[in-house]
Amino acid sequence: KYQALTQLPFVPGKEVSAPITSGGKDVNRIEPGMRVMGFAKMGAYAERALLDEADCYALPKGMPFTDAAAMGIAYQTAYIALMDRGQLKRGETVLVDPPGVTAGP
Repeated sequence: KYQALTQLPFVPGKEVSAPITSGGKDVNRIEPGMRVMGFAKMGAYAERALLDEADCYALPKGMPFTDAAAMGIAYQTAYIALMDRGQLKRGETVLVDPPGVTAGP
């Protein structure tokens, strides 16, 4: 199945981008104050989100939080469309025509 159904009530959202406010005792790669983007199973639209360290990625200097939060699903969607569904092979050419949306109808 593509989508998982969850019990109500729940907070939607898969992508988040913000500064780290705190980390657990076993967190080694990220620290408070770091600017990151991350992926949650759900709950990214909440005021605060709890993520595994492996699901957090440092932002390049100067990248706005809004750009970072919109990048993950768009990248995954394009990659799956080209590599999995389209079976793109080395040496082939692709024409990219920006649709105006990153993912969804």
